Amino acid sequence: MSNKIAVLLNEEKQLASFVDATLIYIYEKACDWQVTQMIETKDLAYKRENDIKNFTLALIEKLKCCKVIVGTLILGVPYYLLIRAGYELCEAPTFSMLLLEQIYEDYYKIPEETSKKQTMELEGEGNNHLMSTEHISRSPIPLDESDNYFIDMIAVQKAYPEMSSKKILLPFFSNAIFRSLKVNCSHVMPWLENYLEQNSLIMSISRGQGIYTLSITHKVCSS
Repeated sequence: MSNKIAVLLNEEKQLASFVDATLIYIYEKACDWQVTQMIETKDLAYKRENDIKNFTLALIEKLKCCKVIVGTLILGVPYYLLIRAGYELCEAPTFSMLLLEQIYEDYYKIPEETSKKQTMELEGEGNNHLMSTEHISRSPIPLDESDNYFIDMIAVQKAYPEMSSKKILLPFFSNAIFRSLKVNCSHVMPWLENYLEQNSLIMSISRGQGIYTLSITHKVCSS
């Protein structure tokens, strides 16, 4: 399975939207994340729709086995063409190695053996680690008696790096009776939108101070 992630960057090498990107770094995970390919792109901010379409189709051919793309915003024609071609599109406010690790966990499904190894390492770190994480719940916590829940994924995954977003959220969705769930996270998880759609859930997204807040409810509760 491929372990590559395409990162959209601007001239200052900061994470950018699809239309503002001037460079794409292809990161590949071996022992560490390394840039294995660089693709120069066009500034599409003021291009015609047909130009954007042609560029996106050409880019799909260049990316080939790299099926995950991360940027600050991917909308419109590029979004639909990339989704149709089987790409996973992730949004985040800033770029970091931790972001790559989180996306890798979410999409490429690190084998269970790796997670078990990480768990054993964490358990062997001693009481200091236990003291620092024992107050952080690994699952959403109730906010009130009306079945409204909240989870800070950033804090949870920092405390428990072996826990992917799927391992944290899927058991909750499967077993909990909830009216709403608010999720603070560093990026929009690539698997989440399709899962919610398939299970009659809806999501709204807001961004502020480098953090995404996802508000998830059942469709029947949206009115």
